[in-house]
Amino acid sequence: MINQDKENKKVNDQENLFLIKDKKRLNTPFILFMIINLFLFVNLILLSLIAFTADNGLSIYGVARIKGIPYDQEIINDNQLRVGILRTKKLDINNLKTGDFVVAPNKKNSNYLWGAKVVSIDFENEKVVAAVNEYYVGEEEIISFKDIKGSYDGECTFFGKSIYLFSEIEGFFFIVLISLAISLGIYFAFIYKKPKEKEISGIEDEKN
Repeated sequence: MINQDKENKKVNDQENLFLIKDKKRLNTPFILFMIINLFLFVNLILLSLIAFTADNGLSIYGVARIKGIPYDQEIINDNQLRVGILRTKKLDINNLKTGDFVVAPNKKNSNYLWGAKVVSIDFENEKVVAAVNEYYVGEEEIISFKDIKGSYDGECTFFGKSIYLFSEIEGFFFIVLISLAISLGIYFAFIYKKPKEKEISGIEDEKN
């Protein structure tokens, strides 16, 4: 009877040792797994606020990235227009003044928004006269206040272009898939590990 109790205690000690080792092994990877998942989740939320809002997140973040025609390029014809990713900031129209830059449509090419320089402002009729470059004096565009999308802050850097790319619907779902793949990869590589066969068989042998 005493020998049997010793054997049972030995088996229990081995099982407890195995569980303690297993918990230590899982502790750090699990914490890392949760941190990475939280980081991915937060980034997806931030991108979704850009991807699924009509103004590309301008009303939320105060800045947006849009595809458009940069200011101050010589326009020969529509086929030679250089399209870029413009950085747009939230604009208080009441603070608009001559010489400011805005983002607005232009009749030269209505497929894109344009970076334009304000030449004159008519607050009474809520219109501005804006030029898309310095080359063609006299070809300025009359733009209604309601058509101005924001202030023009130049072209985006690589980081800004990346945000634009991943906030587009296709890019957003690509990031979702990549995030899911990273999360599952970490889980199966570091978290989901079955006990080794030798350790299991050793415990079973002791029980028998």
